[in-house]
Amino acid sequence: MNKYIHQVSFVLLFFSGQVTFSQECNSNAGSDIIICDGDGSNSNYTHLNGSLSSISSGDINYEWTVLNSVGDGSNDETLVITSGESDEVDPRFKYPEDLSADTEFLVQLRIFNDENTCESLDTVSVTIKSNMCPRSDAGDDQALSNGCDFLLTLDGSGSEDPQDEEISFQWRSLDGLDGNLINSNSANATFEFPSTDSDQSFYFVLTVTDSEQSSSDTMQVLYSDNDAPIANAGGNVTSCEYQFYLTGKQSYDINKNSLSYSWSSLDGLELSETSSSKSLITSPINLNEDTSYRIALEVFDGSCYGYDTTLVTIKANLCPVAEAGKDARIPKFQAQSVMLDASLSTDADGEIVSYEWKDPDGVILQDARIEVLDLNVDLDYSKYVYTLKVVDNENSISEDTVNVIFSNFSSPSSPTVYAVASHGQVLISWDASSEASYDSLTGYSDFEGYKLYRSIDGGETWGGDKDKLYNFNGDFVGWVPYAQFDYSYNEDYNHCIYNHNGDCESEDMRNVSVSGLDPYLPRFSLGSNTGLEYS
Repeated sequence: MNKYIHQVSFVLLFFSGQVTFSQECNSNAGSDIIICDGDGSNSNYTHLNGSLSSISSGDINYEWTVLNSVGDGSNDETLVITSGESDEVDPRFKYPEDLSADTEFLVQLRIFNDENTCESLDTVSVTIKSNMCPRSDAGDDQALSNGCDFLLTLDGSGSEDPQDEEISFQWRSLDGLDGNLINSNSANATFEFPSTDSDQSFYFVLTVTDSEQSSSDTMQVLYSDNDAPIANAGGNVTSCEYQFYLTGKQSYDINKNSLSYSWSSLDGLELSETSSSKSLITSPINLNEDTSYRIALEVFDGSCYGYDTTLVTIKANLCPVAEAGKDARIPKFQAQSVMLDASLSTDADGEIVSYEWKDPDGVILQDARIEVLDLNVDLDYSKYVYTLKVVDNENSISEDTVNVIFSNFSSPSSPTVYAVASHGQVLISWDASSEASYDSLTGYSDFEGYKLYRSIDGGETWGGDKDKLYNFNGDFVGWVPYAQFDYSYNEDYNHCIYNHNGDCESEDMRNVSVSGLDPYLPRFSLGSNTGLEYS
């Protein structure tokens, strides 16, 4: 009896596994809404949202239907969901701008599966105001500074009413500073910042109102604690040069912000390089009398501007420009003369009528081209200074000087070395004079590093057998240094090759790293970018 019952139970369980359960559908048309405007586009759309609808399996199909209509049925007078939108999860409809009265529309959402074996309905209420809300626009957020911005202009002129009704404005401070607002009931209001000594934010709200509706918009001002930069265009200048520079390098920012520069002429003088710290002036060549021009400099630190003006007076007759040429550096081993040529000298508004060269002994040579010979061929270094004077047709004079150097290559200057013995150790130190020395032939500051050698036999040897260096022929050529220190990559790259006065332009930097084996003496190392430390 029990066995029979067990078998029957098994059969029933087997067949129950073949039963098909119906799907569950849940339609959700979203929350009821009351609107007085759309998205602000030309068609002024509003979207409905059925995304919370669900079905237990398969895809959801949507069908939106407006259950009531008013006016002539057009989308200007009633709510219309077009056939192209009615099957979307979030259909849109155009705001009926000619709606005659406030109206509640009922919109039904039906969802169903592909087999149409499951469906669900939901209805959302959409109340549309016949009087559309005005659109408030408080303007973009701003970033200002307490070093230069003491008043804020609040601009609500972008606000509008879609039905062209007259609108009123009301600005408020969300920080409780309504008393600092001026003309708060106009499209453009003014806010007077309070005194601050740190970065702060200020918030404002603009409310615009038509005959029935209102809307609000907010804006934020980031108000930084920053001093205005100080512009310095230099002192007044009187010049007869055809081209010359004005410099604003004495401009500064107390907060150490980097500065950008902008030069301009208030009276039509030709300027170039106007975005640099120095601007190039090109003088007019047709002046009948000395003429003054105002030049303005504007500097900007990222938040505030600084301004300065200088006066430039250009002489009626421009001076000639003497051009003696670049310094000449001749190797002693070439034993050749140098020709100095003044023909590159110019006069922008006239002509040069005479050239005079003065040699180191004061002798005057009245030729455009002269020859210079090395009179001290037995010396390692000879330098001759020549001065060129040119005169134009109105007796204006210009002078230039050129150096003629005959030299062999020179080593860096030897530093002063100090040695202090203490507790069985020797502390070695030296000054940095070598690093600022120049090669007498090239004029190039080619310092790279230091090699330290140690001798324990009075200088006869500078190391052991393992410290000896041999060339490829097996000849002894030198010693491995006891220690070596050379510029790091950055020190090499930024090394100033023509001056060491602290004002080095990028084109005067080495702009290359030096390390590895010497290409001319490949058994010797130029260093490994160890870097130099100073104490």
